[in-house]
Amino acid sequence: MQKKIKLYEDFFTNGKLKNYNTNMTAYANAKDKENARKYLIADTHEEIDGYCSEREYEVISRPNYVEPGMVCHHFEWVGKRPRPAIYNISRPYPK
Repeated sequence: MQKKIKLYEDFFTNGKLKNYNTNMTAYANAKDKENARKYLIADTHEEIDGYCSEREYEVISRPNYVEPGMVCHHFEWVGKRPRPAIYNISRPYPK
């Protein structure tokens, strides 16, 4: 209960959303040589850095929080393990 109150206070006093899963998820906005934006997600910043160095991407920013819908639709998983199911979009069963 105390943790819920703390989260509520953080949200309304700071006016910003925080990523409380910093140990599990890393985000990055990068660009390639043609200045095309790439939105990347992985377990750690090191995995993102390795992916970017292999493809010569430049990391522009590292957001602390990204809306889950934005992650599902626009972010590319670059981690070493398979993409977690929580970041996959649910699709209806084909007829």
